[in-house]
Amino acid sequence: MSSGATSVPRTTRRRPAAGLPGRRAVLATAVVVLLAVAVAVLYAGSETRLADGTTVAGVDVGGLERTAATALLLERGNAVEHTPVTFVAAGKEFQFTASQLGVKPHWAAAVAAAVRAADGLGPVRGVRRLRTRLLGVDIEPATSAYPSAVRVAVARIAHAVDRPAVDARLRRRGRTAVVVPERAGATLDRSAASVAVVAALASLDRGTPVTLPIVRAEPKATAADLADAQRAFRVATSAPVTTLTTPGSASAFDVSIPTMRACACGLRTIAAWAIPGRAMSSM
Repeated sequence: MSSGATSVPRTTRRRPAAGLPGRRAVLATAVVVLLAVAVAVLYAGSETRLADGTTVAGVDVGGLERTAATALLLERGNAVEHTPVTFVAAGKEFQFTASQLGVKPHWAAAVAAAVRAADGLGPVRGVRRLRTRLLGVDIEPATSAYPSAVRVAVARIAHAVDRPAVDARLRRRGRTAVVVPERAGATLDRSAASVAVVAALASLDRGTPVTLPIVRAEPKATAADLADAQRAFRVATSAPVTTLTTPGSASAFDVSIPTMRACACGLRTIAAWAIPGRAMSSM
């Protein structure tokens, strides 16, 4: 006897295989690594050519052979060897050439350093060259110069621009002593200037003046330092001083105020006078 009910077929769902996402991640990582290696090998280039994006002293030498890059830099350097660079210090201008001071950039060593910056084995070289291509690498050459010639040149500049500091001092004006205030000076920083001169002459730029460093020179004695001396002068010349001719002698004479003021010509004289009313022995 039929009850009229219909049966529904049972469906079976498959569970994903265990570890499938992990295998996919490993496969994706392997693909990325292989692509990275392929790109690195692609950009590895020739060991004898400099990487694109390489400059030496601002000169683009990317893609050139080592010998060609060195020859190009030598040519550029020789072209400006006798062209002066203008140096400015304290508003005054001075000119020197690389040949005068014996300044010589070592171009071959700079090219070798540029090669090392992007060198390596296979993929490593490719990665470094790609980085150089994207970010660029600039190499500054090591430089030699005639030390004595550089010293003479810097001394010549210093002699023309140095303004020494002036210490404060006492000046007698009538019956009083006034303080002449100190004045700061300015001097060439010779050490920093020597470095700047050599670096400028080693470069290939001749159009931009180079400003040399000037430092402030401080006086050794200031107006505040002479306040006590000025006070001592005023006290020492305010009354006569009784002076004994010899130690223990009864004979004595007075030194008048005008006489003391005439003799008090400097700080050393001021210190020699006694406090008014106090006897002092004559030497």
